Amino acid sequence: MSQNKSGSGIQGMLAAIVIPAALILSWIIFKFILGSPGNFQDNNPDLNPLPGNYLGMMYKGGFIVPILMALLVIVITFVIERFATVAKSKVVETSTVLYTRSVQLLAKEILMVQERNVNVRKVPLLRLSVQVLTPTNRWRLRKGWIKSIR
Repeated sequence: MSQNKSGSGIQGMLAAIVIPAALILSWIIFKFILGSPGNFQDNNPDLNPLPGNYLGMMYKGGFIVPILMALLVIVITFVIERFATVAKSKVVETSTVLYTRSVQLLAKEILMVQERNVNVRKVPLLRLSVQVLTPTNRWRLRKGWIKSIR
């Protein structure tokens, strides 16, 4: 399946937004929630965390904690984006298959009418259908591409 430029542009834009946003959000959570003075003895983040206070313990993990939190957010975001992209591609693929099959059936019907020496332009439904066919499909019909599906 070919990729279009707008899809890759949106992916690049998503990465450009998600990665810095995740880093900033993680740093804010680290500094103001995990590093809140209420999580430490004597309300001083330089001292040990209160016994059993996991937020203070996470803060004591150091600068790597917001980086790990950001990586987790980034992974979750891109997993959701991938699922959305795959679901969208299945919808597009299904509609393409239905369109292709309907064009094949229509072309087969036109060929059957032509075999009976009836002018396709005189049959109202087929006349309308021939007008709906795209130029590429008209070319394929003239070249006999559809004959293989009978």
